[in-house]
Amino acid sequence: MSQSPERSDVLGQLLALAALGQLPLFHQEWIRDSFHDPRRLSFARASRIVEDGLKRLERHQTYDRKQTALAAFPQSEREEFIQSFFKMVEYKTLDQLKELH
Repeated sequence: MSQSPERSDVLGQLLALAALGQLPLFHQEWIRDSFHDPRRLSFARASRIVEDGLKRLERHQTYDRKQTALAAFPQSEREEFIQSFFKMVEYKTLDQLKELH
């Protein structure tokens, strides 16, 4: 499953922002609530979940509109999307640390 260039750019921007502590798609309570019952996710599964979620959000141009659309996701899907997104942030951060050594 290959990502569209637009979706890939949005994901790259979101991951870069998250590495700096900026999370424009998520309310703080969503993040907090999403990790009450964390799921074990492989990176491949997390990537698919995030790509599918971004596909549903891509027609919205601004982060505010994307956030509003994300609010319409069922809570369990939103929590899984957030956990998956953070799995990707973790993986990218660890990968960058490996490159420094």
